[in-house]
Amino acid sequence: MFTRNALIAVSMVTAMVVAVAAIVVRRQAPPPQASYQATVLQGWTCIRTDLAGSRCQQTAEDPADCLPGFDRKLADAQDQSAAVKALANRGTYLLHNGMDDAAVANFQEAVTKSVELGQIRHGMALRQLGIAQLRRAETRNCATGHLADACVYPLQGGGIHQDASPARDAVTSLDRALELIGPDGQIQWLLNVAAMAAGGYPVSVPPKWLLPITAVVPGAHFRHFANIAPSLGLIADGLVGSALMEDVDGDGWLDLVMTSSGPCDPIRLYRNTESGLVAANDPELARQTGVANLIQADFDNDGDRDIYLMRGVWESTTTADTIYHQAQHHTLLANDGRGRFSDVTRKMGLRTSINNGVAADWGDYNNDGWLDLVVCNEHREIELFRNENGKSFSNVAEAAGLRTVKRCLASLWGDIDNDGWLDLFLAGFSGPNRLYLNRGDGTFVEQTPATLAEHPGRAFTSWFWDVNNDGWLDLMVGDYNSSSRPSGVPFAGAKSTCDRPRVYVNDGTGNLVDQTEKYALHGACFPMGGNFGDLDNDGFQDVLIGTGAPPFEMLMPNRAFQNRTGRGFIDITYRGGFGHLQKGHGIAFGDLDLDGDQDVAASFGGWIPADRFADSLYANPGGQENWVILRLAGSKSNRDAMDSRVQLETEGPSGARSIHRRVGSGGSFGSNSLQLEIGLGDSTRISQLLVYWHGSGSISTFEGLEPNRIYAVSENKAAATEINVQPRLWTTKAPGEPSGSDHERSGHQ
Repeated sequence: MFTRNALIAVSMVTAMVVAVAAIVVRRQAPPPQASYQATVLQGWTCIRTDLAGSRCQQTAEDPADCLPGFDRKLADAQDQSAAVKALANRGTYLLHNGMDDAAVANFQEAVTKSVELGQIRHGMALRQLGIAQLRRAETRNCATGHLADACVYPLQGGGIHQDASPARDAVTSLDRALELIGPDGQIQWLLNVAAMAAGGYPVSVPPKWLLPITAVVPGAHFRHFANIAPSLGLIADGLVGSALMEDVDGDGWLDLVMTSSGPCDPIRLYRNTESGLVAANDPELARQTGVANLIQADFDNDGDRDIYLMRGVWESTTTADTIYHQAQHHTLLANDGRGRFSDVTRKMGLRTSINNGVAADWGDYNNDGWLDLVVCNEHREIELFRNENGKSFSNVAEAAGLRTVKRCLASLWGDIDNDGWLDLFLAGFSGPNRLYLNRGDGTFVEQTPATLAEHPGRAFTSWFWDVNNDGWLDLMVGDYNSSSRPSGVPFAGAKSTCDRPRVYVNDGTGNLVDQTEKYALHGACFPMGGNFGDLDNDGFQDVLIGTGAPPFEMLMPNRAFQNRTGRGFIDITYRGGFGHLQKGHGIAFGDLDLDGDQDVAASFGGWIPADRFADSLYANPGGQENWVILRLAGSKSNRDAMDSRVQLETEGPSGARSIHRRVGSGGSFGSNSLQLEIGLGDSTRISQLLVYWHGSGSISTFEGLEPNRIYAVSENKAAATEINVQPRLWTTKAPGEPSGSDHERSGHQ
C-alpha cells in the first residue's frame, strides 16, 4: 500500500522522467525492468527534435506516434493497481506533450478505476486529474491570450479565465482530493488558484481550504509595474530561457535579447527604435537555437558587446543520452559593431568540450586588460579560458588550481577582499560550494567558509552584490531544495516552508558572514533565475527571483523584494505586480526608454516540452527620485570596465551619502545592462564620482556631474562627457484594441 507522501514523491518522479522522454535522443527502449522509471520509459522509441551544434533539424513523428508503447503497458496491466499506474504514465506523457484534452480523459479513467483501490489512491488520482484540468485551463486562456495580467497572482482582471469551465472542473477535483487525502498545502494552494482563474474566488472555495489574499505581505506604497510585452507585440513563447538587456548595435539605446532552450527555438533580438522594440532579422541569431542562458562582454576590446551562449540544463548523464549531450556546445558570437553577429567559437578555441550547463561569467582575473571566461558545467570539468589578447582562449583551469564542483549551476567573479584581484565562487547543486581567492599570480586557493560550503546544499542562481551599500561585495546564493514542496502557506502571509536563499554579508575584511535571517527572502522557493537592480531609485538594490520546478503542479509566484536601506527586505511581489505563476528563469534590469528608471525583462517557460509561455517586460512607472546613468569605458583596463567600482558622493535633504556600484551583468541567470543606472533617492547634488578601474588599478576622480543626466566616463579622459538624449515615448496597442486606438506608453506616465 502506497502512503500519501510516497505517492506524491512518485508523482514528482513521474513528471521529471516523462519530461526526459520528450527531449532525449532517439534510442532503443530500455530492457524490461521492475522499476517505476522503466515503466515510464518502456514505450519510448522516438524523438521530437535533435540539436546539432547551432542547427536544428526536425527528426520525429508526431508525439502521438509514441503512444502505442504506453498503450501496451496499459494492456499488459495484471490488476487494477497496475492499470491506474499505466494510465498515470500515459496521462503524464499526454500532458507534457500538449495533448491536454486527451490527458484529462486519461486521468478521468484513472479516477474511475482507482475507486476500489482505497481512499488515498483514489484521492491521488483526483489530484492528478485536477492538475491536468488546471493545466488545460491555463492552455486555453493565459498561455495563449497574451494579456498583460494573465497568470499574475492574485488572478484578477485579465487574469480571470474567459473559458472558465476547465478551472471550475479543477476546483471540483482538487476539493474531492483534499477530502480524501486530508490537508495538503500544495493541493490547497492549487485549489485556490483554480478558483481565482474561474472567477469564483473566494465563494467557490470551501472555508476550510480558503487562503486569504489579504494576508499577502503588502509592501506598503510600492509602485506597480505593468507588463507591456503584449502591447509591444512581444508575444513569442518559449521554454527555459534567459534575458539580456544591452546596446548591441551601438546606437546608445538598450536592445533586448530573449532565448529559449527549446531545441528549435532561435534567439530573439528586439532592437530599440522610436516606435518600440522591433524584432530583428539576423541570420546568425536565427541559426542559434536551444539557448538556455547568455551573457555579454566585449572580449576583443573593439568597443561592442559580444555574446556567449549556453546550452544544456537539467540533463542526465546516462549512456543513452550521450548523443544528445554531444550537441550541447556553447557558442561565442562576435559583434561587428552594428549588432550583426558571427560564430567565432572554434576560431577562438572555445569548442573544446561538451558544455552542458548554464553557468559562465566574464572577468579579467589576471589583470591584463582582457576579459577571461569561466565556465562550470553540470557534469563536466570546470573550464577557465584565459583571453590571449582577443585572439584566442586557452583553458588554464587545472594550472590555476580550480577543482570541479559537482553539478555547478553558477560561477561568479568578484573581488571580495578589495585587493584588486577577482575571486571566484562556484555554486554546487549536488556537492559543496567553493570560494577561491585569487593569489595574483594566475592561481587560486580555496578558502570556503564551512557554512558557505554546505549551505545551501542545492545552490542555484547566485550573485555578488553590495546589499548594504558599504563598498564591499556580499553574496546571495539561491537554495533549490527539492525535498520540500511549495504550499499555500507562504502565499498566505506566513513564513515559507521551503529553504530561503542564503545571504552572506562581507564584514569589511573579505570574510563572508551568514546573515540570512536579517536579509530574509521569505517565499523565494525553488529559485531558477533572478537578478537585482534598483526598482525604486533609492540607491539600494532590490531583488526579483524567477521560481518554479518542472512539474506542472509546481505553480508559484515569482518573487520581488524591496531593499530597505540595506537593513533587510520586504516582499513587494503583490504590490509590484511581479507574482507571475509561470516558470521563471532569466531576468534582466535596464533602462530601455532612458527615462531614468530601470525596466525589467523576465523569461518564462518550463522544461517540459508543452510548458511554453510568453516573456514579460515590466515598465517602471517612475517616481520623484533622482538618478544618474554612467557608461564606463576602460583603456588600460578592459574596454567594458567590467568589475570596476564606482563611488558617488551625493548631498540632499536627507544629508550626505555614498553610493557604491560595480560594473557587471548582475545575476547568474539573466544579464543586466553594463551601463550603471544608479538611483540617487532625494540627493540633489553629486559632489564627486570616484572610479576604481579594475585591472589597471588606477583611480579617477570626476566632478561637475548633475543628477538626472547620462554620462560617458572614460579611463583616459579627465572629465565625464554628458550625453544628451530624450526619453522615448513608444506608440503601442494593447491586445484587443481596435485599429486606430494606439496610445503612448512610457515610464514618464
